Amino acid sequence: MRQGVLYERKDDNSTGKVLVVCVSDLDDVELSILDFDAESYMSKTTVTFTTLTTGGGRSPNVRRALKDLADAIEKDNKEHPILEDFKRKKLRESRRFKK
Repeated sequence: MRQGVLYERKDDNSTGKVLVVCVSDLDDVELSILDFDAESYMSKTTVTFTTLTTGGGRSPNVRRALKDLADAIEKDNKEHPILEDFKRKKLRESRRFKK
């Protein structure tokens, strides 16, 4: 797993939501849910689980599970890519509404 990378996966039900896991350079893990609408790329809800060295470390099992989730997202994106098509569609829609 690479640090400082966003691991993104669109939901399976076409609701316009994307799950994002980011592992920082300090090995903290951030989990976000992005909600696409027709005109913009996102409203965002985020939670962060930090290491002991950055003042947290109270949820080491959750942090490890989220890192495992990032690995699973990366694997699914390679085996079953869906996000890029979704992003392209939303970009086209946003351009259409701005005219």
